[in-house]
Amino acid sequence: MELQDLYIFEWLSKDELSYFSLIIQNEEYNAWDVILKEWEESDDKAYIIESWEVEIFRWWEKVTDLWVWELFWEIALITHEPRTATVKTKTPTKLLTLYKDDFLMLYEKSWNYEEIKQKILKRIQDNFYWIRN
Repeated sequence: MELQDLYIFEWLSKDELSYFSLIIQNEEYNAWDVILKEWEESDDKAYIIESWEVEIFRWWEKVTDLWVWELFWEIALITHEPRTATVKTKTPTKLLTLYKDDFLMLYEKSWNYEEIKQKILKRIQDNFYWIRN
């Protein structure tokens, strides 16, 4: 799988994808590390799981697992909302980190920025519905 396979990157040209691959940061976590804590202030980063998996908790209850090449906390790319879940690693995990300022710099110049923003918001809304029910 590659960056262009993720829904927030599917609109980008090869040059734009190359830009993102240069600015994405790598982060490594040990097993059982907490990446995000529910209700903490946003750090304006989204994460892509490069290896292994993470667990998502809401109100101290596990709601799901995310695996390699899944994206999480992408709402931080368009808003500054507090975190709505806790994310913990299950195993040593590598993440790719995308910063809001870098994301906005490229996407705000894009002809389809509003469409991409709406897709992100829809995905977040769908995830909340799924978690609550």
